[in-house]
Amino acid sequence: MDDIELTIQRDLSVRIRFLNTDSIAYMTLMDVIEKYTKNSKVCIKDIILEKENLTSTEKNLIDILKGGNNEQNNIFEAQILIPYRARGNNQFRKSQLHKFLTHMNNYLSHVHPLIKYRLIIIEQNNDHMFNRGLLLNIGYLEREKIIDYKIKYYIHHNCDLFPSMSQLPPLDYSFTPINEVRDIFGYYSGIGGIAVFNRLTFKKINGFPNDYFNWGAEDTTLYKRCEINSIHIKRPLYNTGINEESHARDSSFNSINQKKGENDNYETNGLTTCKYTCNIDEYSEFKYPNVIHYLADFDQN
Repeated sequence: MDDIELTIQRDLSVRIRFLNTDSIAYMTLMDVIEKYTKNSKVCIKDIILEKENLTSTEKNLIDILKGGNNEQNNIFEAQILIPYRARGNNQFRKSQLHKFLTHMNNYLSHVHPLIKYRLIIIEQNNDHMFNRGLLLNIGYLEREKIIDYKIKYYIHHNCDLFPSMSQLPPLDYSFTPINEVRDIFGYYSGIGGIAVFNRLTFKKINGFPNDYFNWGAEDTTLYKRCEINSIHIKRPLYNTGINEESHARDSSFNSINQKKGENDNYETNGLTTCKYTCNIDEYSEFKYPNVIHYLADFDQN
């Protein structure tokens, strides 16, 4: 790796000769540590950066990584991205989102108390047709700007899908490794309304295409991008434990989006070509714990 050079000693100490903290490749180190700590009582005993005069950034990152098994949840933080638009016939989404945010805070605190998370609303702040994929791209790009050295991963979550408090086993919202996507609520030719992405995986496939408006085909195109990049799709055997609220879908653009999917080029349409403006809504009515509310605008091409 160009961005990290390390050795795991026999005593399970990690000696890092070089670490580029400005690069996302430091996730490689987390993969190494996970190998010894996840689902195991074995901890990395020490992490040593073989360099004099550490910067504050390097000190902070090494201090967090030294947490080992007991501090695993201080390292991984789920960013739950919620694409949202409540205009015209979709005014009902506002009350639905209030209900969803309350439910998710209750659900995660009771069912997954060890998962650290933030609920990220990405509201489409214009009168264009809804663009779910573009909103999720924007949410990812905005959260990637926040460098707090809590290793982020992303959960795409539609606000009309409510996980059951009583389902056993519960839905798996935990961290997922590179080159694997956990499709919790989807189907075999697409990646659906609840999906867990490692931050590097989503970057590798360049996110969603930016030009799929209204409902349809962005999920199947995302699936194809994963296939092209040899990303393993992990699915539960059954879509149980999720209550989906009824809603109308405008499928008038489905065939148009499907046609775009036939000619999709993930390298030229996605995160790297995403054009938008976005700000945090300081006056948001969604003032719940762990919630950040973005207002996003873009052109309809």
